Parts: sequence; structure tokens; C-alpha cells
Amino acid sequence: MQTTICWFDLLPIESLTKICIHLIESEGCNSNIRLISRIFKTVYETTLKNLFNNLVRDLSAKNQKEAASFYSLQKRLNHLSNKSWVHIFKNIIKPYEKYGLQFDFFSYFSATTLLKLEREKIEYDALIKIWNRISIKMALPAFSDPQKIKQYCENTVLKKTPFNLDLSGLDLLLIPEPICQFFKQVECLDLSKNEIKEITAIAKYMSKLKILDISKNKMEKIPTDLKNFTEIELIDLSYNKIKELPSEICNLKNLILLDLKNNGLQNLPDEWDKMNRLLSLYLGNNKFSTFPYPILKAPFLGVLHVENNKLTNIPRYLVQKLIFLREFNIENNPIQSIPVEILSHTLRIIHNN
Repeated sequence: MQTTICWFDLLPIESLTKICIHLIESEGCNSNIRLISRIFKTVYETTLKNLFNNLVRDLSAKNQKEAASFYSLQKRLNHLSNKSWVHIFKNIIKPYEKYGLQFDFFSYFSATTLLKLEREKIEYDALIKIWNRISIKMALPAFSDPQKIKQYCENTVLKKTPFNLDLSGLDLLLIPEPICQFFKQVECLDLSKNEIKEITAIAKYMSKLKILDISKNKMEKIPTDLKNFTEIELIDLSYNKIKELPSEICNLKNLILLDLKNNGLQNLPDEWDKMNRLLSLYLGNNKFSTFPYPILKAPFLGVLHVENNKLTNIPRYLVQKLIFLREFNIENNPIQSIPVEILSHTLRIIHNN
């Protein structure tokens, strides 16, 4: 047997993967378990040997019940210091995805759990970055273990909640739920200059927010849970990648300022008449080719910026609809002429000369 397997040490991962597939496809899968185990042990570093012995043992079981032990396996994977494990593991697991029916755990582990593991890793990185910033300022325990940070956040109630929580410029990909729960009473949250793509947890837990700055991130969608921000007065979503606004944003009845410049918006939802306190709206540097007529329903709008779009005309009845409008920026739009009804108004118009 030793003579049969010694050559595995010289083969690249791709070749070993193909051999594993061949052995698994063969009828005598159980008889090949030791051989497969030897291959896995050859591929992975010493710290991973025991983990993937467990993987192979589950392979021989061929049922989801036995595969439940992967729950403990994934927990151990989270704490590995080897940075290359994700790349190696994907190379080995990827070819097995089509064998989900024969090997339930492979389908489960490669598709669902890998994504979950990656998200947990991102969450743990975020926990450490956030905790490093806030722990000294707020005299909180100095934890370096993300699990301890998570437990502390879940089991502790802040005696004094800071008004302003500054998490800007930390290269965060998300804001972990434990942080949102821990700071659920925060009124001003600065998340600018990060890499955030979604704010579902924030919308779920931080309903007391009055100011939310999430500018200069990578937001593509706004969650419908935004309606939970019943007290919010200012939202800055500028410099993101948002292409569409959910209609729920119009339910923010206390919103005073909404900054959406430098996104990819082409149209707006229709229910702006609900926004009775909205005073300032910034829509510059988007992709509007026609005037966003729904905003004419915002009864108290005083500042409207639509510069650097592709607007060709302005509605004549603009000032009749927006009777409180005092500043109107239409710079760098291919507008042929501004209606005389608007020019004769006391409105301050910012436009190309």
C-alpha cells in the first residue's frame, strides 16, 4: 500500500482532485476511503490533516445525519490562521458539487456553508476593526477574539449610549448584527468611506437613528426595512452604486435631507407626497434623462439639485408645484431653455451661463 500512494506527494492539487473524483465515482467507494484520506492528507498542511480526516469519514457515511458534524468543522475552520485554506478548499470541493445527490454533505458544504463561512470571516474582521476603534474611546474591554466581542455585545446593555458613532474609513464590508444590537440607541452613525454593500442589520436594529451617513461605499440596493427608521432626519447615500430606490423610502416622514448624488438612478418612486418634512434633495450626477416628476409632490421642498444629468427640459409648472423651492441646481444638463415662469421667480437658479 505504501508503494501505491507515495507518488501522491509529487502531484498538484488539480491532479489529486481528478483522482478523488474517479475514486468516488467508482462502485467501491467505501473501499477507497483510505486512499482518498491519504490524498487529502497529502494536499493539506499539518494543521488541516485532522479536519479533513473528519471530512473523509463523513464521505463514507453518505448521509446528512453524519454530515451534521460539519457544523463543528466549520467552527474550527473559522479560527484557522492559514490564509490559503479558502483557495485550497474551493479547488478541492468545486468538482464535487454535481455529486450532491450521492453525497449530501458535499452539496451542502460546497455551496451553502462556504458562503456562510466567508460571510462569518468578513463579519469577524469587521468586529475586530470596529472594536479596536471604539473600545478605548468608550472604555470597553479590549478584546481581540471576535467571538468574545460578539458575546459581549449580545449580553451587555450600554449604560450610556454615544450620540455619534464614527465607523468611517475602516474598509468595512458590512456592519455585524451584534454591533447593530449593541448600539441600537445611537442617533448618528457615520459609515462613510467603507466598502459596504448592504445595511439590512442596521435597518433592522438601529431604529433610533436620526442621521445616517453611508456615502462613498458600494451600495447597490436599499433594503425595504428602511421604513424602520421612523425618526431619521438625514440620510447621505451619495457616491454609491444605487440604481433604484424602494418605495418604502417615501415612508420616512421625518426625513429633512436626502443626498443621492453620484449614483446610477434613472427614475424615482411615486409617493413623495408622504414626505412632509423633506427640505433638501440632492440628485446630481445620476442618469436621469427626463425630469424626475414624482419629486414635484414633495410639498415643502426648498433645495433641489439635479446637476450633471441628461435632462433636456424643465416643467413650466415647477415653481407652482414646489412653492417653497429656493435653490435649484441644473448645471451641466443639455437643457435648451429654461421656462420663463421659472426665470421670473425669486428662485436661485444654478445653471450654465
